[in-house]
Amino acid sequence: MVEVNAYTFTEDFPVQSIRLSTGYGLPMLNASFLPIEIRFVGLQGSNHVEVIAGCSIQVKWKETANTTFVDLRSSLLNPTAAVGYRYEPEDGGFVFRFSVGALYAVSDARYFPAVTGAFGWAF
Repeated sequence: MVEVNAYTFTEDFPVQSIRLSTGYGLPMLNASFLPIEIRFVGLQGSNHVEVIAGCSIQVKWKETANTTFVDLRSSLLNPTAAVGYRYEPEDGGFVFRFSVGALYAVSDARYFPAVTGAFGWAF
């Protein structure tokens, strides 16, 4: 997952930053996903609450005799939302986050619960 800090607020504001993120979901159940999200990271200090909204592109692969490629015209946009906890020290270092949310699958017209966790390093 790649995350870019789009805007950082002052200490007087309840939201610490707004971040844009994207990544690649591993193929599961014959589907690949590319999430594109905006994250509202709240509270100052090392402990944060995240509110996440975005979409997950369900990537459709097309095969021909010679190659396999992404068929963007057949790919679906699925809305996503989540809320979670993030530990990120102010001066950088080990980062951990955990969230609970849902994905609305347009193709099936139903919701799928999602629990995610991630760790990394902030510079």
